[in-house]
Amino acid sequence: MTISSFGNTSKCRPKILVMSTSPIEESYDGRLSALATKTLAAKDAVLTVLNLTEYPLPLYRDRIDVSDDVPLEARSLHKLALRQNGVLLVTMAHNGCLPKLLVNAIAWLGAIEAERPQSPERPRPAYALAAASIDAFGVDVAALKMRVSIEIGLKAAFLSTVLVQRAYQAFDDAGELRDRRTAAALEHLTIQLVADSQCNAVSR
Repeated sequence: MTISSFGNTSKCRPKILVMSTSPIEESYDGRLSALATKTLAAKDAVLTVLNLTEYPLPLYRDRIDVSDDVPLEARSLHKLALRQNGVLLVTMAHNGCLPKLLVNAIAWLGAIEAERPQSPERPRPAYALAAASIDAFGVDVAALKMRVSIEIGLKAAFLSTVLVQRAYQAFDDAGELRDRRTAAALEHLTIQLVADSQCNAVSR
């Protein structure tokens, strides 16, 4: 599904992919994905929104040569990500861990990236993470793990993270974040992602 927001057409409008892990709109990460999408749509960007359940992938196992054994869904996801200027990952975190669905997808993207000729000049989308947790401690560790996977595995910039703690009480009836600091952090993340993606779009 593609959502377009209309803004100043004199600028190069960046393309941003919102990649979520839950197909359930009322789940905590589903609510966070909807809010992040709405926040980004208010800015001058072209959005593509997808759920990783639409890309079923086998469990990735470390191999030296995966070129002949990469699922079509993994290559399709990799091509889609490379067409973007920015990617926002939206997910849950449990006990300091991210869902296997997301971790596995990033591992496959890293394997495909490793096949490609490495060049520092080759543009890659900038990544950011919005994660929700039912406790107040699990998100920080999970965010650090994802930063390492993005920066080392995908050779891409990881901008920042929004941590939504105690997700069971984080949202009001309108789907907005109750805590002003967390809401401001999400707003700042989207501004940063759009700005960095805009620079990325101009440089391509």
